[in-house]
Amino acid sequence: MLDQARDFADAINIPPIGDGDTGYDRAMNVRRAYTGLAKGSASVMFEEQGVPKHCDHTPRKAVVTRDEASDRIRAAVDAGNPPREEGGKTLDLPYAALHHMGYYIAACPLSLLATAMQAMEGTLREMRDGERHTRMSFDDLRQRIGFEDYKTMCERDWSLMQHLSAITV
Repeated sequence: MLDQARDFADAINIPPIGDGDTGYDRAMNVRRAYTGLAKGSASVMFEEQGVPKHCDHTPRKAVVTRDEASDRIRAAVDAGNPPREEGGKTLDLPYAALHHMGYYIAACPLSLLATAMQAMEGTLREMRDGERHTRMSFDDLRQRIGFEDYKTMCERDWSLMQHLSAITV
């Protein structure tokens, strides 16, 4: 797990958030998981789920007792700074309030997904209705996805392949 966190952190240029799952049962394992994952992550998040695990937003999800949750939170806080995940059944508090409570990072994957889906639905509706939709320019799109870097890399690799094939023929 630690090696994977380090490899992942080395492969990207933004600070990753480690997924500590449930902390692997007890508070002492939460501390151990946090300590290991934090070496390659900006933060680590844990779930409060019990067994059997279900998606956080489905019925019949078992959660640990309040005492066990408190022990896990205490272990994570003792080992470092706690993260918080947004949406669903989680209270939606302003970031300033979360910071005041001791949170230094919030995982917000649903915000990006929900915003992107809303934009796609709006664009599809405009296309259906024959309206002109606004969008990012093609040049900006190419820049944001790293197309020019990819193109340069492909050209370099193609040149190398041409050179090698000329040598081996």
